[in-house]
Amino acid sequence: MSGVNLTLTAYLSLLYPIRSRGNEANKFHAAVEDLCSLSGELSLSSHGTDEAVLQIRALESSSLEEKRVREYLAASTSIRKSAHLSPRPTMIVEVSLDATVPTDFAKMYDDEGTITRYEGEEARVVYSSAIGSDFASYIHRLIVAANIAHVGSIILDKSVMVSENGLEDIIATCSAQSLTEATEYALSIGWPPIKALNILEVWNWISTKKGFMEGFGGGPTGRALNAFTHLLLPASIIDEGTELFWSMVGLEALYTKGSSGIQEQVREKSQLLLGAQNSHKKEITRMYDLRSRFVHGDLNFSGAHPSDSAFHSR
Repeated sequence: MSGVNLTLTAYLSLLYPIRSRGNEANKFHAAVEDLCSLSGELSLSSHGTDEAVLQIRALESSSLEEKRVREYLAASTSIRKSAHLSPRPTMIVEVSLDATVPTDFAKMYDDEGTITRYEGEEARVVYSSAIGSDFASYIHRLIVAANIAHVGSIILDKSVMVSENGLEDIIATCSAQSLTEATEYALSIGWPPIKALNILEVWNWISTKKGFMEGFGGGPTGRALNAFTHLLLPASIIDEGTELFWSMVGLEALYTKGSSGIQEQVREKSQLLLGAQNSHKKEITRMYDLRSRFVHGDLNFSGAHPSDSAFHSR
């Protein structure tokens, strides 16, 4: 099978911690170092192409290369239209791969099952587009693994994927900051501390969970992981009520069976992980009360296109 080379490069803007107290900066740098250690360890196989190995590295601060990438991001029309770049400091991490794109032929199926055959340059464009989409999805799943391993440490600002086919936005994950806040609150009410894990070990684990890599779970853990992905969406897309909703979906996927006594099942079974409920006994009941009010329209929530003033007034 003949083919041509395609290079895909993603520039990820990772936000530094919002607060400098404690060892949050150390946690951030440890998480980035762990992420970069995956270079050469992961590979992507997409649409008939051979496995392409991912290369991951942090760009040196204030280097000419980093300045060029920052100027490129700031000047990008696509980025300007999607959202403003965060005023918080960021670190740029580059993720790239080289893939061989088939040009012999490509088949596409429409909703009615009709097959359209493409050859030559058209086949290259079809395959390149599909590989680019898979690469962007792969990065998002890698960010999920990173935030399970280092809770709330890998937070994407506006990022972009570049190839000969043009530029594509990579959705930010700014709401991951709430994971850090949730961790601090959990400690304050006596729940067990969350330890840092190795990203590669987490990746190998979640890659085996039915439905997660496909983005449509499949099994209790797969459904819980897919619910977790919603918690990483930008604050402009997901609000507190929606975060609570997806959190409860994930908990119920893990801890419940059937359709009766759901709240009690979560309360009882979660104690295996969180320990006996004493001072925080009422927390799950309160979560269910808020979730019920949100689902039934008795709790305020953001519209699809909220203004900045809406967030400041909450």
